[in-house]
Amino acid sequence: MFKLATVSALLATAALVSAGGPAEVCTGSGGGCVDYQVTKDCCAAVDQNTRFDEVFHQCIPLLANGINTGGMVDCCESRGAGSREEEIGAATGVC
Repeated sequence: MFKLATVSALLATAALVSAGGPAEVCTGSGGGCVDYQVTKDCCAAVDQNTRFDEVFHQCIPLLANGINTGGMVDCCESRGAGSREEEIGAATGVC
């Protein structure tokens, strides 16, 4: 079962990489870790053909247009977090 879930996640990631640009995350106070809840909330708030990926904790574009980066930055900052672009599937710790 684990292998099936892993393969599914990898195939989904490969499809997303070909579809859109980099992912966006909201970062915690230290800047290195991903603030899971703020990233998830902001991804939904600035939704422009994006989805929150539960495996990698990233806001991922579904289309070639990419993500509303300015909207994500504003949303993260309004909740006291930083923000950054990441490659889809980047291994980043969660705060």
